[in-house]
Amino acid sequence: MDHYRKDCLETCKEVYGDAIDAMKKASQDVKAQNFYKANMDLSAMYSYIETCHDCVVETKENDLAFQNFEKWAKGVASDCLDKVSKEYYKN
Repeated sequence: MDHYRKDCLETCKEVYGDAIDAMKKASQDVKAQNFYKANMDLSAMYSYIETCHDCVVETKENDLAFQNFEKWAKGVASDCLDKVSKEYYKN
């Protein structure tokens, strides 16, 4: 594995950890009915996922398992953002 791919995997590991933390914070925000903050945390989550995507695209890896996971993670983030935004604007 070349140096760039190794760095990319390390970056993904770090930003996915950050994405998990952002989702946990968003969950707490929703429980507290702080939909504005939940929206910010979910946006951060999506951004973290996208950072890994950018890295993997640069390595020209066509890893189907990664692509499926990324699609799922982005779908979860997008769905949560939609729901939180609806609650925020409802109030």
